[in-house]
Amino acid sequence: MILHALALAIIAATVLALLLGLLVWRQSGLKVYSLHNNLAPAANRGDLILVAPGKVPRPGDIVNFADPTHPRGVISQKFHDQNADNYAGVAIKAIPLAGYALEWLHHPAALALTVYTPAIVIITNEVRRLSFAKHGSWRSFGAPVTTTTRL
Repeated sequence: MILHALALAIIAATVLALLLGLLVWRQSGLKVYSLHNNLAPAANRGDLILVAPGKVPRPGDIVNFADPTHPRGVISQKFHDQNADNYAGVAIKAIPLAGYALEWLHHPAALALTVYTPAIVIITNEVRRLSFAKHGSWRSFGAPVTTTTRL
Protein backbone atom coordinates (compact mmCIF):
# COMPACT_ATOMS: atom_id res chain seq x y z
CA MET A 1 0.00 0.00 0.00
CA ILE A 2 2.90 2.36 0.75
CA LEU A 3 4.45 1.61 -2.64
CA HIS A 4 1.13 2.33 -4.34
CA ALA A 5 0.86 5.70 -2.58
CA LEU A 6 4.48 6.49 -3.43
CA ALA A 7 3.91 5.62 -7.09
CA LEU A 8 0.83 7.85 -7.20
CA ALA A 9 2.77 10.69 -5.58
CA ILE A 10 5.58 10.36 -8.12
CA ILE A 11 3.09 10.32 -11.01
CA ALA A 12 1.25 13.34 -9.61
CA ALA A 13 4.51 15.27 -9.14
CA THR A 14 5.59 14.41 -12.69
CA VAL A 15 2.28 15.54 -14.18
CA LEU A 16 2.39 18.75 -12.12
CA ALA A 17 5.96 19.47 -13.24
CA LEU A 18 5.01 18.87 -16.89
CA LEU A 19 1.98 21.15 -16.63
CA LEU A 20 4.02 23.87 -14.93
CA GLY A 21 6.73 23.56 -17.58
CA LEU A 22 4.10 23.78 -20.32
CA LEU A 23 2.62 26.89 -18.73
CA VAL A 24 6.03 28.59 -18.46
CA TRP A 25 6.87 27.60 -22.04
CA ARG A 26 3.57 28.99 -23.38
CA GLN A 27 4.05 32.25 -21.48
CA SER A 28 7.59 32.66 -22.82
CA GLY A 29 6.36 32.72 -26.43
CA LEU A 30 9.01 30.25 -27.60
CA LYS A 31 8.19 28.17 -30.65
CA VAL A 32 9.61 24.75 -31.51
CA TYR A 33 10.59 23.69 -35.03
CA SER A 34 12.25 20.70 -36.62
CA LEU A 35 15.08 21.70 -38.95
CA HIS A 36 14.89 20.22 -42.47
CA ASN A 37 18.04 21.78 -43.87
CA ASN A 38 21.65 21.91 -42.77
CA LEU A 39 22.77 25.21 -41.21
CA ALA A 40 26.11 23.99 -39.85
CA PRO A 41 27.85 24.80 -37.58
CA ALA A 42 24.89 26.38 -35.73
CA ALA A 43 22.45 23.51 -36.38
CA ASN A 44 22.11 20.44 -38.57
CA ARG A 45 19.29 18.63 -40.32
CA GLY A 46 17.09 16.88 -37.76
CA ASP A 47 17.85 19.29 -34.93
CA LEU A 48 15.06 20.81 -32.87
CA ILE A 49 15.33 24.59 -32.66
CA LEU A 50 13.74 26.84 -30.07
CA VAL A 51 12.78 30.17 -31.62
CA ALA A 52 12.19 33.45 -29.75
CA PRO A 53 9.90 35.74 -31.77
CA GLY A 54 11.05 39.10 -30.36
CA LYS A 55 14.81 38.66 -30.30
CA VAL A 56 16.97 40.87 -32.53
CA PRO A 57 19.12 38.75 -34.87
CA ARG A 58 22.86 39.12 -35.41
CA PRO A 59 24.74 37.96 -38.50
CA GLY A 60 25.17 34.17 -38.35
CA ASP A 61 22.06 33.54 -36.21
CA ILE A 62 19.37 31.17 -37.46
CA VAL A 63 16.21 33.11 -38.24
CA ASN A 64 12.74 32.00 -39.33
CA PHE A 65 10.80 33.65 -42.12
CA ALA A 66 7.18 33.13 -43.13
CA ASP A 67 6.95 30.80 -46.11
CA PRO A 68 5.12 32.61 -48.94
CA THR A 69 4.02 29.31 -50.53
CA HIS A 70 2.55 27.76 -47.38
CA PRO A 71 0.35 29.79 -44.99
CA ARG A 72 1.60 28.08 -41.79
CA GLY A 73 5.04 27.22 -43.11
CA VAL A 74 8.35 28.60 -41.91
CA ILE A 75 11.69 28.87 -43.66
CA SER A 76 14.83 28.71 -41.49
CA GLN A 77 18.11 30.18 -42.71
CA LYS A 78 21.16 32.03 -41.48
CA PHE A 79 20.68 35.72 -40.93
CA HIS A 80 22.22 38.31 -43.25
CA ASP A 81 21.78 42.08 -43.05
CA GLN A 82 19.79 42.36 -46.28
CA ASN A 83 16.72 40.50 -44.93
CA ALA A 84 16.45 42.21 -41.55
CA ASP A 85 12.91 43.47 -41.98
CA ASN A 86 10.76 40.35 -42.37
CA TYR A 87 12.07 37.72 -39.96
CA ALA A 88 9.61 35.93 -37.66
CA GLY A 89 11.98 34.76 -34.92
CA VAL A 90 15.55 33.92 -33.94
CA ALA A 91 16.73 30.47 -32.86
CA ILE A 92 18.10 30.59 -29.32
CA LYS A 93 18.87 26.89 -28.87
CA ALA A 94 19.38 23.86 -31.09
CA ILE A 95 18.83 20.40 -29.61
CA PRO A 96 20.70 17.83 -31.73
CA LEU A 97 18.59 15.11 -33.42
CA ALA A 98 15.47 15.87 -31.34
CA GLY A 99 13.70 17.15 -34.45
CA TYR A 100 13.56 13.59 -35.79
CA ALA A 101 11.48 12.60 -32.74
CA LEU A 102 9.14 15.54 -33.33
CA GLU A 103 8.71 14.56 -36.97
CA TRP A 104 8.12 10.93 -35.99
CA LEU A 105 5.31 11.94 -33.62
CA HIS A 106 3.38 13.44 -36.56
CA HIS A 107 2.84 10.00 -38.12
CA PRO A 108 -0.28 7.96 -37.28
CA ALA A 109 1.78 4.89 -36.39
CA ALA A 110 3.74 6.89 -33.84
CA LEU A 111 0.52 8.21 -32.33
CA ALA A 112 -0.76 4.66 -32.00
CA LEU A 113 2.47 3.45 -30.37
CA THR A 114 2.94 6.37 -27.98
CA VAL A 115 -0.66 7.10 -26.98
CA TYR A 116 -3.19 4.42 -27.92
CA THR A 117 -1.18 1.30 -27.05
CA PRO A 118 -0.25 2.43 -23.52
CA ALA A 119 -3.84 3.58 -22.95
CA ILE A 120 -5.20 0.17 -23.98
CA VAL A 121 -2.68 -1.61 -21.74
CA ILE A 122 -3.55 0.61 -18.75
CA ILE A 123 -7.31 0.20 -19.25
CA THR A 124 -7.00 -3.58 -19.66
CA ASN A 125 -4.90 -3.89 -16.51
CA GLU A 126 -7.34 -1.74 -14.52
CA VAL A 127 -10.32 -3.80 -15.67
CA ARG A 128 -8.51 -7.00 -14.70
CA ARG A 129 -7.50 -5.51 -11.33
CA LEU A 130 -11.06 -4.40 -10.58
CA SER A 131 -12.43 -7.78 -11.65
CA PHE A 132 -9.96 -9.54 -9.35
CA ALA A 133 -10.83 -7.23 -6.44
CA LYS A 134 -14.55 -7.86 -6.88
CA HIS A 135 -14.59 -11.58 -7.60
CA GLY A 136 -11.34 -12.84 -6.14
CA SER A 137 -10.17 -14.24 -9.44
CA TRP A 138 -9.22 -13.13 -12.92
CA ARG A 139 -12.50 -14.44 -14.35
CA SER A 140 -14.35 -12.16 -16.67
CA PHE A 141 -16.86 -9.82 -15.01
CA GLY A 142 -18.47 -12.28 -12.65
CA ALA A 143 -19.62 -14.79 -15.26
CA PRO A 144 -20.45 -18.11 -13.64
CA VAL A 145 -17.65 -20.60 -13.87
CA THR A 146 -18.78 -23.92 -15.23
CA THR A 147 -16.71 -27.04 -15.09
CA THR A 148 -17.21 -30.19 -17.03
CA THR A 149 -15.96 -33.62 -16.23
CA ARG A 150 -15.19 -36.29 -18.71
CA LEU A 151 -16.94 -39.55 -18.35
